[in-house]
Amino acid sequence: MGRRSEQNNTRSNKRFHRALTIFSMAIMGACANPKFQETDSENDPLETDSQSLDEKTEEDIKDLIDDIDSDYCLEFEDYQDVPGATSFYYGAFMRDGDAWVGREKWLLFATPAWVENGGYDCQVTWDINATESPQTNCLACDFSLQLSASINRSETNCPEGLWNYDEQLSWSEIYEVDISDTQASFYFQTSGNYIGSGQATSNSMDYISEPDCKWF
Repeated sequence: MGRRSEQNNTRSNKRFHRALTIFSMAIMGACANPKFQETDSENDPLETDSQSLDEKTEEDIKDLIDDIDSDYCLEFEDYQDVPGATSFYYGAFMRDGDAWVGREKWLLFATPAWVENGGYDCQVTWDINATESPQTNCLACDFSLQLSASINRSETNCPEGLWNYDEQLSWSEIYEVDISDTQASFYFQTSGNYIGSGQATSNSMDYISEPDCKWF
């Protein structure tokens, strides 16, 4: 589990369940936690990066995180008593000369059943450097992004079992991006699978994925 990538999509369920086990053991041993564990940021860790990105680009770019349905997994009545979390991936990028810089986050919003068992809302954050190149498989897309990512420990507050191993500490991936007016849509280059969508300006873009449920 962890970083959602083409490599992870084909990874066996063995690592998935191993990460869930480590995650559950870590939070079961924790003391009472606030809704978001503290990071080095002075503000809500889910807001800090998108706000600073906005200040450096367009002040009116919408904060996608404000509109996500963090209670999505509560709709599944058969799982009301099962500890879990609503999962999203969020990315924000800013043009830096001929390249792009940004961050990606894996956001987990704990269900009440998980909170009762010591769970809490948390995030895993990666710093991104990317180079732009022509698109390959998505004919409707405008360009590709070749990403190089590394974990940002100060903005990560999920238990280490979710991210503290080589495949999550650093990774690379290629996205293809379709810019249509002020909307940006992201796809994996290899498979063409949809990643998420958001907004775009002349020098910034972001995305939020569809929600997913993780049950522990």
